[in-house]
Amino acid sequence: MDIRHLSEATLEIFESAVDVMANLLKAENSGLDFQIERTWHSPTADIDPSAIKCTQDAACDAVGAGQLMEMVSFAGRDSASTAMAVPTSMIFVPSRDVISQHRRNSPANGTDDTPKQAEEPLKPNQLGNKQAT
Repeated sequence: MDIRHLSEATLEIFESAVDVMANLLKAENSGLDFQIERTWHSPTADIDPSAIKCTQDAACDAVGAGQLMEMVSFAGRDSASTAMAVPTSMIFVPSRDVISQHRRNSPANGTDDTPKQAEEPLKPNQLGNKQAT
């Protein structure tokens, strides 16, 4: 299970709730047994608002404000580490059919559109009508 949130306190509350639910499932279902173990933890990282604004302004200039979708993601990204030392922001470029990190969109399959998409403005329907500024 990959749990993400901007607040470390909220992450801890959610983890506790998962433990409670797991224990309830076991209690209500004899014969059901499983273990929950935290194998890795990436602390939340504060990202710099000025870096975000700079990134948003540049993206607006490149593709227009109506083409942007604000997202939050730090888990496992290099940016989680760099944010501890320098102002950090990230840019996500949607993959074909808004499916990222999938074998269908792989250079090995000759279908990796990322370089092309980085150079061309996105069409509104590529964002699944979830546009934000």
